[in-house]
Amino acid sequence: MKRIILAVLLLSIQSFGLVWADVTQDVQNYLNQGNKTSFRFEDNTIQTMAYLIEGEKGIEVIIDKNIDTKQSFAINLRDQNFLAYLEMTTQKLGLKYQVVDSKTIRISK
Repeated sequence: MKRIILAVLLLSIQSFGLVWADVTQDVQNYLNQGNKTSFRFEDNTIQTMAYLIEGEKGIEVIIDKNIDTKQSFAINLRDQNFLAYLEMTTQKLGLKYQVVDSKTIRISK
C-alpha cells in the first residue's frame, strides 16, 4: 500500500512539472508573437517593463518586494518582441522571471 501511494505521489509531481513547463512555453510563445517593436529607453526599469507587458500583453507582472524598482539602465532593442525585452531587462538587472500561470509572471532575485 505504501508503495502504491508513493508511486502515485511521484507520478503527480512529475506530471505537475510537465504542466508547468508547458505553461512557461505557452507564455514565452505568446510574448514572442505579434509585431516586432523597438524598446528605446534611457532609464529602463523593471517597473517600466512590467507596465508595458501588462498593458500590451495582458500578463500581470508581480515584482518581489526586495527588488529595487528604481534601478535602471539604457536599452535600445530594435525589431524585437516582448520576450526579448523581458529577458534582456531581467538579465541586465540581475533578476530572473518565473511563469506562475498563463497570465502571471513573477520577477525575483
